[in-house]
Amino acid sequence: MALTLLPRSLVGRVFALYSGTLAAFVAMGLALFLHYQFNTEVEAAVDDAQTLFNVLVPVVTDSAVIGDYDTIKRQIDRAAKHSSISGIRFTDMQGAKVGSGLARASGSPPAWLSGLVAGRLHDSVAPISAGGTQYGTLTLGFSADQIADELWRVILFALALGATSLVGGLLLIHRPLVRWLGHLDRIGELGLSLDGGKLLARQALAGDAPIEFQKTFEVLDRAATSLHAQREQAQATLEAIDDAVLTCALDGRVTLANPAAVRLLGRELPMIVGQPVTALLPALAAVVSAAPDPGDRWQHRELRWTPSGGSERVFDSNRFPVIDGDGQVVNHVLALRDVTEQHRLDQHLKTVNATRDAAVAQLRDALERSPVVAGTVASGNDDLEVVSQLVSRLVQRLQERNEQLDAIFGLSPDGFVSFDAERTVRYASPGFCRMSGLSPDMVVGLDEDVLLFRLLSRSKRKLPTTTMAMLREGVGLGDAEGGIHQIEFDRPQRRVIAIALHQGQSGIVSQVLHLRDVTHETEVDRMKSEFLTTAAHELRTPMASIFGFVELLMNREVAPAKQKQMLEVVYRQSQVMIELVNELLDLARIEARRDIDFVLREADLLGVVQGVVEGFHVPAGRPAPTVEPPAHEMPVRIDFGKMQQALRNVLSNAYKYSPEGGQVVIRFVRSADLGPGPRIGIEVEDHGIGMTPEQLQRVGERFYRADASGNIPGTGLGMRLVREMLGLMGGSVDLRSAPGQGSTVTLWLPLLTEVVVPADVSL
Repeated sequence: MALTLLPRSLVGRVFALYSGTLAAFVAMGLALFLHYQFNTEVEAAVDDAQTLFNVLVPVVTDSAVIGDYDTIKRQIDRAAKHSSISGIRFTDMQGAKVGSGLARASGSPPAWLSGLVAGRLHDSVAPISAGGTQYGTLTLGFSADQIADELWRVILFALALGATSLVGGLLLIHRPLVRWLGHLDRIGELGLSLDGGKLLARQALAGDAPIEFQKTFEVLDRAATSLHAQREQAQATLEAIDDAVLTCALDGRVTLANPAAVRLLGRELPMIVGQPVTALLPALAAVVSAAPDPGDRWQHRELRWTPSGGSERVFDSNRFPVIDGDGQVVNHVLALRDVTEQHRLDQHLKTVNATRDAAVAQLRDALERSPVVAGTVASGNDDLEVVSQLVSRLVQRLQERNEQLDAIFGLSPDGFVSFDAERTVRYASPGFCRMSGLSPDMVVGLDEDVLLFRLLSRSKRKLPTTTMAMLREGVGLGDAEGGIHQIEFDRPQRRVIAIALHQGQSGIVSQVLHLRDVTHETEVDRMKSEFLTTAAHELRTPMASIFGFVELLMNREVAPAKQKQMLEVVYRQSQVMIELVNELLDLARIEARRDIDFVLREADLLGVVQGVVEGFHVPAGRPAPTVEPPAHEMPVRIDFGKMQQALRNVLSNAYKYSPEGGQVVIRFVRSADLGPGPRIGIEVEDHGIGMTPEQLQRVGERFYRADASGNIPGTGLGMRLVREMLGLMGGSVDLRSAPGQGSTVTLWLPLLTEVVVPADVSL
């Protein structure tokens, strides 16, 4: 109820608030001032009375002692003239009174004010005594009306001044208040202007408008600009979209139509606005009747409409109600999308899907009967799901088969090249790439004859021009056994390759070129022939001597001395044959059985060397080998007998190949650079004929001897045996030599445990 008493305008309410606030502050100031003034007047009256007492008491006391009451009367009359004093009297001990009182003119102050003053002031009494004798009392009375009258005049002046200030302040604030807040009265006009987009909010303000109003109108300006932009955007959107949009009133009449709707209906906009939507689109009547309430909405309802003179069209219709701020439906919007083409595509898609389903069913039947996926159990009745499972299993089987083939071809040392129906390379195995030095990218896609040309270009010798057709007929590279041709490559490395061409059994693979590395077999055949030839030659030489001398002894009479010489030759040649046969047997047994016959055990290498030296038969006139013992033990794991045999062979060669004499020295060396751990070496040094670098490269070949003159006995198998035996015991052989300076053979063996050797001690 109190709120209805407030002014309705913002200017009136601000003015009323300012007026009340100003009046309250003025009243509070007046109250404080009057309270202060009241207390000041009362305290001043009390101070005046005390001052009069201080002046009168001595005079009255002196006069009372001598009984001079006239003097007392005169003094009292003089003092009673004070404005705030109403009367003064002296009363002696007998009750006689001497006093004075004045009748003062009063401005008739309010009785309540006089009462307040009288309540604060009381008569003051002072005893008159001298020398301990009481002569009477002096009483002073205050004039409350006089004091109240003075206060009342001050109150009236203060009220007049406060009222003048209040009225003046209100008059001064009213004009700028009306000027500043009066802009709010223009918001209504501003709204109408903004609706038309003709006036911006900031243009409605004066230049001296308050900053708060300026900010407020800036916000309104931005809001209006945004609203206008949204309207423009909405209008542009309605014009740009292909959907037909119709805004209808509650009675179903069209109030707004976008350009797409105008094109759809084939009428001008004035002929559309105001017409019932069901009259414009008769096919919409059934849909609208299904939802007669304008507040109802629907989405994606199919609408078929055949315009006059045209073919049937299919639309997707939607209706949305427009609700105001009070929750009331004010109109509704119809949106129509032409889905004729989409509808046609849907029908076509249904036909395609039916065809696809039939094809999938046939594919399922074919896959289920396929032996590749035999045993596969597919769950479910959906053909596509079953086909997916079967295809997945088929792909898995094919991947497994491809991985198996890749693994086979990857591990196979042979090379394979497959050709398609046009006899173009489609696959080259890793083995083929290794043998030919051609990468898959270099051969895939080549014609068969181009590939054959590139292969033949790697041949060591010039070959006649050959084509794949000639290979298929079994000619072109000379005689071929079983259709297999041999080519000797000299790059990427020397190889002997057997080539065979096989015809394919299907149209996918027309033929397969098979390459096999027969280098080892060829080398074995060559070495076998060379070995037989060399062995026959080595055996024929002593056999010729034996046969000749035996034949001579059988057919002729020979002197005993000569006969003895012949028998010695036969004996020596027999020893050579036995030694040759034994070494051949030892070598064959070692190569065939490898380390089966080896019995490895721990031994001290120095003891092995000393045992060999002690049992070694030194040639006549030659000193025994010199052994330089190591500073520490050298534990190794060896076959005792085989190690002694290897060392004897090396010592024998040292004496054989130093026919001019010279000391043979055996020393021990240690190195950690020849293997995964520390190794100990036995060095055998001679001062013989030595060898050239070319001869060093061939040491260890069967029947190879550095002495080509034949004056130094031997079979050429000793160093071969040494290498084989050291290798089977985990060691190796190192040779250093120079022509005319002798040779040094080092037999390396791994130490069982590392021996700590001081830095200044050498083995």
